[in-house]
Amino acid sequence: MTVLGHKKAEYSIQQWGEVVFGDGMGLSTGYLSDRTVPWSENAFEMVLRTHDGTVPGVDDRREIIGEIAAIFMRETGPRDFEVPMVHFKGQCAHVTAPDTGLMEVLWKEQPVFRGEKMKLVSKGFVESNITVYGVWGMPAKERQELIKSFTKSTKKLAALIVADMYYMSEVSGELITNSGPLFSGDMLIFGRAGFGDQKSFLGEPFLKIPYPTVD
Repeated sequence: MTVLGHKKAEYSIQQWGEVVFGDGMGLSTGYLSDRTVPWSENAFEMVLRTHDGTVPGVDDRREIIGEIAAIFMRETGPRDFEVPMVHFKGQCAHVTAPDTGLMEVLWKEQPVFRGEKMKLVSKGFVESNITVYGVWGMPAKERQELIKSFTKSTKKLAALIVADMYYMSEVSGELITNSGPLFSGDMLIFGRAGFGDQKSFLGEPFLKIPYPTVD
């Protein structure tokens, strides 16, 4: 029902995803929250496939490695450059990135092979064999209260947790000075082996996040 004469509230709220548990070694929340590409089985491994299904021959492999190296060089410069570690399985190039920054670079920019960008099949995490789960609609709470709620079991079975946060700095022209960041109830959990055997997480049900396979 439309409320006649209602003046829309004035406020300032910032919202973001934040790593509240674990060490992502600098991975951005955009990378961690992206659901367009599944996760690689092996840590720090980016898997790329030729756009047309070609199985790369010797010369093709050299071209692909060179293109990956050029991407790395643009990012790091000559001083910090490391020759990329690449091996091939069928249509796919498996790149072991030396750090999380270069994983994100390949996530954003894929090498070109025969005039077309290669397809990103899976992206790397800082640990192997990770499964991602989601929890939605948990009670809102202050950031520190959320962090305190993580148990020893959490620390054993979860590698990383990304929580949705918000912060209100102003309402109706008045500055808010007595409140910090708040958890808004949704989170992603990067679970190790055994996490999925639990019935709940912090008393709430969780679901495995589905990721599409690359055609």
